Amino acid sequence: MPYIIMVVVNEVSRCRQPVAYEYKGGVTYGVSIPAINPSEGDPDRCTWRCHDETEYCLRHHVEPPPPDWLKEVYLGIIRLLAGTGVYGLSNVLLLGVVWPFIMLLLLIGVVRMRRRIKSLRYE
Repeated sequence: MPYIIMVVVNEVSRCRQPVAYEYKGGVTYGVSIPAINPSEGDPDRCTWRCHDETEYCLRHHVEPPPPDWLKEVYLGIIRLLAGTGVYGLSNVLLLGVVWPFIMLLLLIGVVRMRRRIKSLRYE
């Protein structure tokens, strides 16, 4: 439910943004709506630059800074996903399918262990 509210607020606020026309040499090339989250870097908040340049975000927005080994693991996963050639699809497959499936298997393992412990306790 919170995600739906977030999307609605995002869309409503985007509609209220002023419209700017790209005008070059007397010709209007189209309408562009200024992005709510621009691609320029902002030291005070994350923008699309953080998405495109993870090191920028780590330097300016992450406190305390993560240990180097964790940073290497994180950047390694991003390089692995980007190396597939279809970053978006591989990201969705990893975070939307593979990771939840692994968590489900681990949860099933924990439940089985708890049942076994409970059965041993009452024997």
